[in-house]
Amino acid sequence: MPKTDRRTAGTAITGAGTFRIAHTGMAAASIPCLIRQRASAPQKAIEDAIWDHYHDNRLDAACIGQVSEEYGFERMMRVLANTIRQKDWDDRFSRDNKAWAHTIPIYPNNDSWGTDRNVYFVVESHPGLTDLFVTHARKEYARLQEKTENRESVLAKLQKPLAKVPAKQGTKTREPEL
Repeated sequence: MPKTDRRTAGTAITGAGTFRIAHTGMAAASIPCLIRQRASAPQKAIEDAIWDHYHDNRLDAACIGQVSEEYGFERMMRVLANTIRQKDWDDRFSRDNKAWAHTIPIYPNNDSWGTDRNVYFVVESHPGLTDLFVTHARKEYARLQEKTENRESVLAKLQKPLAKVPAKQGTKTREPEL
């Protein structure tokens, strides 16, 4: 019988980041570590996307799609805003991106020792490249929002009255007799 690693055996990641322990042999102390790994996954994906799409002193805008497809814009933008807010002292982030980051609500998440857990969700790529990534992400998100705002909902289409078809020219209409 093959040996399994006790730290990961019987652990399943379910939908919204919750974990289920299949047997009692797993130490409860490893659960926060697993949660941190799952929560910091978008941060690693952003770092990987920057690494994959930075060539010839240029960051390709396709890097946004790589992360947003896997984690969605909401989660990606929250990690980016948290990164800028944690590194607010760094002047390599543009003023516009710093102002934007302060509009995204990031709530304090202190552990029992008073350490802010949000530091675990900071992109550690070069701040200049991270700033470019944020700029591309904000433009792409604005383009997507504009596209969805201009699109009419199905409910609105169904509630519209049907357009009247004009009568054909040349056909006689009968007037009612008195």
